[in-house]
Amino acid sequence: MKRKITLNWLTGLLAVMALLGGGAVRGAPVADARGDEAVAPFLDENTFAVAAVDIDRVDIAALKQWVLGAIGQSKLDAKDAARLKDQSNEPFDAMSRWVDGFKKAGGKRLYVVASLSDIPREGPFIIVPLEKGAAAEGIIDLMSPGGPRKKGEPPQSYGVQSVRAEKMGDVVVFGADSTLQRLKDTPAAQPRPELAKAMAAAGDAPVRVALIPSDAQRQMFEAISPELPKDLGGGPSKTVSRGVQWGAIWAQLPPQTSVHLVIEGQNAANAKALQEVANNGLAWLRAHGQDVPLDVEALSKLAAPKVEGNRLVIALDTAKTGELASAVLVPSLVQARQSAERIRSMSNIRQIELGTFMYANEHKNAWPDKLEQIAPYMGGEKPFAAMMTNPIHPEQTPGYTYRKPEGQGTPQTVVLYETYTQWPGGIAVGFADGHAEWIASEQQFKRAMENK
Repeated sequence: MKRKITLNWLTGLLAVMALLGGGAVRGAPVADARGDEAVAPFLDENTFAVAAVDIDRVDIAALKQWVLGAIGQSKLDAKDAARLKDQSNEPFDAMSRWVDGFKKAGGKRLYVVASLSDIPREGPFIIVPLEKGAAAEGIIDLMSPGGPRKKGEPPQSYGVQSVRAEKMGDVVVFGADSTLQRLKDTPAAQPRPELAKAMAAAGDAPVRVALIPSDAQRQMFEAISPELPKDLGGGPSKTVSRGVQWGAIWAQLPPQTSVHLVIEGQNAANAKALQEVANNGLAWLRAHGQDVPLDVEALSKLAAPKVEGNRLVIALDTAKTGELASAVLVPSLVQARQSAERIRSMSNIRQIELGTFMYANEHKNAWPDKLEQIAPYMGGEKPFAAMMTNPIHPEQTPGYTYRKPEGQGTPQTVVLYETYTQWPGGIAVGFADGHAEWIASEQQFKRAMENK
C-alpha cells in the first residue's frame, strides 16, 4: 500500500506542476547542468512526451498555498471548499516528506518519459540523473515499492504489473519490470533532435514538458484518421500530423506562477491552420462539455492560442494561471475526491457484508435482524461505528441502511445501501452475494429494490 501512495502523490505532484506549467551510449555521464542528455539514450521512436521537474526548486509550502488559493477562488460552495482544503493536508505533507528525502539523497531533478512502447499497459517511467554527490541507493529506496529497504533486502514489487527502481549507468530508472527489461534489451536510441529544440524553448523553467511526435506516430495517426473530424473543421489529418513539429510547455512555480505553451508548425500558414483546429476544438468543448469536470468557458478563454510566426502560443501570467487552476485543477480535485470517497464507501459496504456473513456462519445461515449484531465480528463497537460512517456524507447517521432479505435472498437482492433523504445523484449499494455497485439512476435503484 505504501507504494500505491507514493505513486499516487508523485503522479499528482507532476500533474499539478505540469498544469502550472544524439545516439548516446545508455547510462553515459550527465554532460550538461540540467541533465537533459541523460534522458536521450532511453527514448525510442514511440516516445511522445518527456517532462522534466527540478525537484530541488520545488517549494511545497508555496505550492500548497497556491492550490488552497485556487480552491478559495473557485465556484465551490463554502462547505465543499473547506472540505477540499482540509483533505489537501495529508497529500501535501506526503509530498513534503518525499521531496525532503529526495534532496537529502542528492537528487535534483527527475524526468517522466511517456512512450507508446509502454502505455497504456505499464504507464510512463521515471529517470533520475545521478549528479555529483547523489546516493543511488537512497533514491532507489525512496522510489521503491514499500518504501526504504533493510540492508541487503531486494526491492519489492507490487501487483500484477510490478514496479521497481534500478540503477542503469549514471541514472536511476523507476518503472514496470517489463519497461526496465525493455530499456536494457533495446539498443542505444537514435537521436531525437526535436527534444533538444523543445527543451531549449522552455529555457531554465523548473517544469518543462517536451511534446515530440515521431514519424511512426504521425503515420499511425494518419492511418487511423485520414480526415479530421468535422467538429475540428475537417480536412486532411496531415494538417496536424505533419504540421506539428514539436511542442513545449513550461512553468514557473508558486508563488510567482506562469505557464507557456508553444507548438512549432511547419510555417506561418500551417500555424494558422493549427490555430483554426484548436479553436474548433474549444468551440466543440463549449457546446458539449456539460459533463466535463471543469469550467469550460473559462478554459476556452484562457486556452485560446495566438499565432506568432510559425508558432501557436499560449502565455498565462500569475493571475491567469490562478484562473486556470480554478477552472481546471479544482474541478479535477473535486472529481478525484468524489471517486476516492465512492471507493471507500463501497469498501465499507463489502466489509459490513463480510460481517453479516460471519454472523450467519454462526447462526445457521440466518441474516442478522439488525446490523448492530455484527459489531463483535467487526472488532467491536468503535470499528463498527467507523465502518458505518459514509465518507461521502459523514453527517448522515447511520451512514448505511440495512435491508434484511427474505430467506437467503439472491445475488441481486439489495441488502445494504447508502442512507439518503433526497436522491444524491448516485449511491453505493451492496448485494446479498457480497458485491457492491455504484448506481447512478434512482429508477434503476428502485428496480433493484424490487428483488427481495
